[in-house]
Amino acid sequence: MPYAKLADEFDVTPPTARAAVEYYLETHPEAKDNVKLQCGGKRPPKFDLSKIGPEARPLWESGWSKLKLAGEFDCSPPTIDKALEWSYAQDGLSMPTKEELQKAISVKARKLLDEGNSLEEISEIMDCSDVTVRRYLKMSFEAEGKTMPDLRRKSSGA
Repeated sequence: MPYAKLADEFDVTPPTARAAVEYYLETHPEAKDNVKLQCGGKRPPKFDLSKIGPEARPLWESGWSKLKLAGEFDCSPPTIDKALEWSYAQDGLSMPTKEELQKAISVKARKLLDEGNSLEEISEIMDCSDVTVRRYLKMSFEAEGKTMPDLRRKSSGA
């Protein structure tokens, strides 16, 4: 029985179960040959980065967080990081930093605004909230040293 199962059986932690077994073996040297326990639990399956990377990369480039991507692909954020690095390496590129990525997204949002798209249209095209679009547009205007215009709609009422 592995330490983890022993720990469950006796309602203790695996390190406590291991310490108890080690104590027993120290005090009963004749039992040493009869006790063979596994140390670890089952290892989770490895993820195929070639399947995750191509799908995760456009989502990450559009502003998804690594945590959100990890939830989407049922893996951990470090696995997403490795998949993204793998995807960029396939194109001979290094993975951009978060700041570089945000700058690229803000440039895209600004281009859409300059093309005459409304805040709602930009939000739909970029698949994010209007608050996020405003943040990216503000970054774009600040990079030029300008103040962002008021993008609220004028009410058509009395």
